[in-house]
Amino acid sequence: LNLPSSQVGLGGDSWDASTTSIPVLKIANSGPQISNFTIFKDGEIVEEIIVPDVGDGASTYVLSVNVSDHDLITVVQGRLDMLAPVGQDTTWQSLFDDGQNGDEVAGDGIYSIQVNVREGLPANNMVLDFRGIDVYLASTEPVFEVTVSLSEGEIDPITDPTDALTEWGSTVMVVLILLGVVMIGSGVAIVVMIGRGGSLNEQLGLSNESQ
Repeated sequence: LNLPSSQVGLGGDSWDASTTSIPVLKIANSGPQISNFTIFKDGEIVEEIIVPDVGDGASTYVLSVNVSDHDLITVVQGRLDMLAPVGQDTTWQSLFDDGQNGDEVAGDGIYSIQVNVREGLPANNMVLDFRGIDVYLASTEPVFEVTVSLSEGEIDPITDPTDALTEWGSTVMVVLILLGVVMIGSGVAIVVMIGRGGSLNEQLGLSNESQ
């Protein structure tokens, strides 16, 4: 039995029930947040990366960032410029929070990557990029940027007297060589002028004519 309703929305056929438009529900989702970039050398925090001298071999550092997100983080990556393996300076490298690969504690939200600093790299500043991607494919926007300094380390004569003496000796040697070149050049010039005849003062234009 189907009875028509006398009032809209009360009994009868469902087609005459009143309806209300529901606004579209949009759930905003931002990517992982990154902060607190830190450089470690032998477990100690350092402010810069020292480039090894040629012949000393590569030096190992660990780069770490704090990453947080309300959703599950699937990957954290860094674009490491000259600190990346050869030919991968613009490739995104994965950081880890597994207690391995340079990471100290698994699951603490600190993601790390171990890098090998090659000998002979130019002492310069470079910009590193970091990003995270969560389970909904939302990524860090904009990417987290940090500036890292590559520098040539100063040699401490107390802790490393051999290298200090070598560096000092090299500097002195360069100075002596330059002085030697100047003296030899001056001697050759004097010999040439004397060979042309006349006194040295005349060759140098220092002779005085009597008035």
